[in-house]
Amino acid sequence: MTTPIKRSSRAIIAGSSLGPVRPKATSRKMAFGVEESARAYRLRLARYVAMAEEVAAFVKEQNLEGDQRLKLLDVGFGSGRSMRFIDPTRVSEHIAFFGVDNNEERLRNVYMPKRWVLKRCDLNQGELPFDMGVFDMVVCEQVLEHLINPEVVLQEIGRVLRPGGLLVAGTATCWPGLRAVRQHVVPLFDRVMGMSRSHEQFFTCRSFAKLIEQAGCFSIRQVRGFRFVSGGPIAWLESFHWWYRVNRFVGAVLPWLCPDVQVVATRCALPCTDLQTTNLDA
Repeated sequence: MTTPIKRSSRAIIAGSSLGPVRPKATSRKMAFGVEESARAYRLRLARYVAMAEEVAAFVKEQNLEGDQRLKLLDVGFGSGRSMRFIDPTRVSEHIAFFGVDNNEERLRNVYMPKRWVLKRCDLNQGELPFDMGVFDMVVCEQVLEHLINPEVVLQEIGRVLRPGGLLVAGTATCWPGLRAVRQHVVPLFDRVMGMSRSHEQFFTCRSFAKLIEQAGCFSIRQVRGFRFVSGGPIAWLESFHWWYRVNRFVGAVLPWLCPDVQVVATRCALPCTDLQTTNLDA
């Protein structure tokens, strides 16, 4: 099992030097110097900066030499943001990138397609097309809330991730008092109005951490958020580094206050348990 990475409070506030924080000067407007955006510190993208920091720290811990590489699996890779944000950390040469997604267009248009090993996979079918323990790192960002049985996919992630491996998983969340409204009232409203949404699950910070914990094969190292208020009439504040630092600090101290959270965990040397009867409402 890997040793947890200790960070000072100053590192949490300012962001790690391992990842992109202050955007470089460019003729185009870029968020965190990585992705085009009208705001230099777009808070909706802060979770990818934090993910890249974790991956870079983990890779550097392994003391790799020469052409040694670790295998990273992005579950629901989308546009390939994981690679896009990891690249500036200068550890990509030591990573072999794998990804699964069920969207043909994403498979065709992913960022740097020649650097990926991609497979089409319907996560709602519950099985990842890889052997046991073949990956050193797994990233699963903003995916589990869209699945009918996220606990099954977590079991599969535990199966393909080696003991001591790194898991970074994130999801949209809501405040504890609003979860029942989102879970029961909103679907009823949608049916009446003839609307549809892609979310199958509604998590609180606590219930999402509990979902991962009760898989029985992950040791949670940190639960964190990245924005307690963003967009709308105060979106202009996301052009300032100090506002990004404030949100990172609040998200680290009060993750339940944030509309999305990220769990950093280590794969234990234990088999994952059957979660199908687990009660996550507590």
